[in-house]
Amino acid sequence: MHGYYASLSVETEAELIGRMPEALQGVRFLRGTDISEALVNAAHARDVEVLDRPVLANGRVELLGYFREQAVSETVHRYGNLIPPPGSFKTDSV
Repeated sequence: MHGYYASLSVETEAELIGRMPEALQGVRFLRGTDISEALVNAAHARDVEVLDRPVLANGRVELLGYFREQAVSETVHRYGNLIPPPGSFKTDSV
């Protein structure tokens, strides 16, 4: 991994709350155990979801909380002809 690096720092929850604006840029989820109410409130104020439950072994079940399911359908006539979307018909302008 050329050009990438990681660093580790140990800090208290109060220090993390103090540097929340720059620490959580681009972060959408925060996972941990024994998280204080102050840290939860600080994260929610910055629209960061706090997850305090254990990681599940089943990925499909684990990801249910992260994604929204969406169904896409297409309306087809019973003989297979596509029904044009509303507003696609040409109208005579007077």
